[in-house]
Amino acid sequence: PPPPPRAPTMVAPAAPPPPAPVHAPPAPPAPEDTGPVLQPQRHGPPDRTLADSAVARARAVDYAAEIARYEAELTAGAAHADKARASELAYEIGELYERRLRDEAKAVKSYARSLQSDPAFQANTLAIRRIFYRRSLWPNLIKLIDAEVRFVQGDAGRAALWYEKGRILEDRVKNPAEAQICYGKALEADGAHLGALMGLERLAGKDDAALAPVLRALAGACGDPARRAAYLFDLARVDERRGEMDAARAALEETWNLGVDPERAVLELGRLAELRDRPLDVLAALELEYALREPARSAAVAAATAAGPDAPADHPAVRAALLATRRVAALRRRQAQVARQAGDLVRATLHLDQ
Repeated sequence: PPPPPRAPTMVAPAAPPPPAPVHAPPAPPAPEDTGPVLQPQRHGPPDRTLADSAVARARAVDYAAEIARYEAELTAGAAHADKARASELAYEIGELYERRLRDEAKAVKSYARSLQSDPAFQANTLAIRRIFYRRSLWPNLIKLIDAEVRFVQGDAGRAALWYEKGRILEDRVKNPAEAQICYGKALEADGAHLGALMGLERLAGKDDAALAPVLRALAGACGDPARRAAYLFDLARVDERRGEMDAARAALEETWNLGVDPERAVLELGRLAELRDRPLDVLAALELEYALREPARSAAVAAATAAGPDAPADHPAVRAALLATRRVAALRRRQAQVARQAGDLVRATLHLDQ
């Protein structure tokens, strides 16, 4: 028979496993004993720095009292007798008004008083100019420059003042006629003043009659040969437009003598000669071009010869020699044509033989 059923039994839940032990991080090593730690020392209270103290002292100064003290010394009899001392005192008062009290109107008055006492005091004129530039007081600045011109010593200083006045009239007042006069006076004091010459060049614009002498002066004043050659090229074109062919040719010959961009110079000489229909001048220009190209041809031929008799036709040295020789041959043919047109058959035959 089947066994009798068993009564259900309650199974107790298994106990959770014990938690893993938590290892504490290792303690940091104890710092070495290096002695007492020095704390930064501050001057004055802890909440103030040296800059704060300096600003506080500057603000605590009674500038009005300083001005009053200078004014008292200025009105004294000793200051009236010593003009230089009176100018210095008035200048110091102006400095305090301008830089400390921020009163430019009173500063200008003090500077003007200093200027009356000693017009040659340079610091005073610079201070007035600084305020006039900052406030765009161009008419007042022009009057100041006029006053400086009367007392400045030396042609260089006088030219610099006239140039400064011209720039103000040109750029700020928009009066090119007066600016041109000032640039001219600057050149009277210093004929090589590049700033004044360039100002006249700007004002001349497309007026070739006024531009030609300026370009000639610029070319003479430049020390750089390349820049001088550029001015001479421009001068030649201006003279050509004016119909002054001889002057244009002289400018180009001067450029050739400089040795800067000789190829352009000789081409311009040839173009000008053909424009004037002067075969002899054309021949002279072609001869200059031959003198320019013949050394290059000789060097190219020498390089091709050094390459050996078995060098192929597409060798770089052989190709350069052929190209240079063809150029010189074409130049000689052109010379023969011009000589035949001029009726010089002997020279034409000579060039064809060459």
